[in-house]
Amino acid sequence: KVLTLGEVEHKAVTLGFESRIKYLEQQAKEWEKKNVISNYLPKINYNLNYSRLDDSTVINAGQSLDIFGKTIMDVELIKQVINTITDNPAKNILDPVGQQNEPAGGSANPNAVYKNNLTHEFSFNQPITNGGVEIVAIRIAKLTKKAIDFQIESTKLEAIYNTRKAYFDAIAAIERKKVTKHDLSWNLNNLKKARTKHSTGNIPRTDVLQWEAEVAKKESDVIEAEATVKFLLLNLFNTMGMTDVNIDTIQLQPFEVFEQWYKRGPIPTKCLVDSNYQFKMVQTYTKIAQENKNIALTSFLPKLNGFFTVSYKQGWEKHPTDMFDKDKFRPTWVLGLALNIPLFSGFANPTNFQKSKYEYRKTLIDEQKVRSQFQVNLERIILYYKASYEGIKAAFKQHELMKTQLEIMQKRYDGGLINQSQLLEVSLGVYQTRIGYIHKLFEYLLYEAEYLQNIGKLEVTQ
Repeated sequence: KVLTLGEVEHKAVTLGFESRIKYLEQQAKEWEKKNVISNYLPKINYNLNYSRLDDSTVINAGQSLDIFGKTIMDVELIKQVINTITDNPAKNILDPVGQQNEPAGGSANPNAVYKNNLTHEFSFNQPITNGGVEIVAIRIAKLTKKAIDFQIESTKLEAIYNTRKAYFDAIAAIERKKVTKHDLSWNLNNLKKARTKHSTGNIPRTDVLQWEAEVAKKESDVIEAEATVKFLLLNLFNTMGMTDVNIDTIQLQPFEVFEQWYKRGPIPTKCLVDSNYQFKMVQTYTKIAQENKNIALTSFLPKLNGFFTVSYKQGWEKHPTDMFDKDKFRPTWVLGLALNIPLFSGFANPTNFQKSKYEYRKTLIDEQKVRSQFQVNLERIILYYKASYEGIKAAFKQHELMKTQLEIMQKRYDGGLINQSQLLEVSLGVYQTRIGYIHKLFEYLLYEAEYLQNIGKLEVTQ
């Protein structure tokens, strides 16, 4: 199967190790943002407490309540007398709010002590304002999520660039193997001629031995070139996030396809630092540092929070079913507001504010430094991109001239006009100029990819 550059890059941005790691980090930051927002929402809690008292504690508590029980009986007696003498209900005199005390023989006293006790408590808390720290924290969470999004895009572009480089390296290795095999074939052909000439006495034995040595060296070069191709194919699949593959069944696009990229000409270039995703991320972290300074400011402001709590008690002596007697216990509730005004914190608040202020100033300088570095780097890429485009012409022309020279020198060697060393020197020049041309071509294409990466415009090859 022919594996195209576009397929490789698509797999790298979807299946690559770094892409998957950054995606999960992005999801974690999304939930972190939601978690910060949840801090401004009300909190509802339920607490259940169970306690069991020893017998002596229950008895002592019961003796204390006997006095209270007698008091209740006395009150009831007085009420009966008043009801008999007057027409006005005694409860209006003794109980203005209309809640009669239960007689000793009626329902149990709500304050009675039992051996087994359950306490239910529902609490509700609503932050009203904590000096605005919640709002600032939400802004910081959103900015952090935005910074991670920029980092995700930067990682995506980096994955495309690294995969494209690995693909080009693999094709270059394949081309070098072809050149090495062609060189080996050329040496074998000359060895065959040399043996024929030596048998007729036209050349000495030393020429044959030299060709045999050259053939042995080229055979070793071919083996090494094959190993390099396999290694770079494995490296290519590693950038795609794939490790268990059979590289022997994979083919890449031919070298001529990428020669057409060069023939279309260079793309227009501008030094656009502000569109760089890494620089956008740095700018976002500068805004986060500014928000951290605002958080330090909120420590000087008052804090107001509301709360509401409902408690309900249940108790029984021996049988748990007794705890469901609703007449025994009444719920109690508390509703209120809590206001906190910081007056003096031992200079913790002002010192923390000064610290965050200087950290923010530092991030501003860091941002300027990063901008300058990105601008210099972009200028470097643009300069070498244009130079490499012109260098390809020279490399191709040099290779064509060396090929022509080799053809001439081969004929002169066959005719006995030059020696073997002169021919091998020209042959080495042909080999090196061909490798140089391949290197220059992919260097040019990689400069183009690096430029697009740094301006945030690198995309999967269509």
